[in-house]
Amino acid sequence: MAKPILKKVNVSAKAVKISPETKKSVDLNQKAAYHFEMAGKLHTEADKFHETGDHTKALHSSLLASGHAHQAIDIQKADAKHQAKVGE
Repeated sequence: MAKPILKKVNVSAKAVKISPETKKSVDLNQKAAYHFEMAGKLHTEADKFHETGDHTKALHSSLLASGHAHQAIDIQKADAKHQAKVGE
């Protein structure tokens, strides 16, 4: 499987002078973006397998894509909860 195009941005609280709460949100958003990107790549891979008639590999890629999408959504929910807590 190809490496994701998305490059992790190294954000340290000192270099950019952001709060630890903001840093946590940045980290969560980067993780969600990675999983959404992987889901997209795996769906594209599944499409190619279907086109070549290898439906077993297509199913496998689709299931992996679904897992990444679910992880990304869970991370988004975690960030929303974190933001709600910080905003209190």
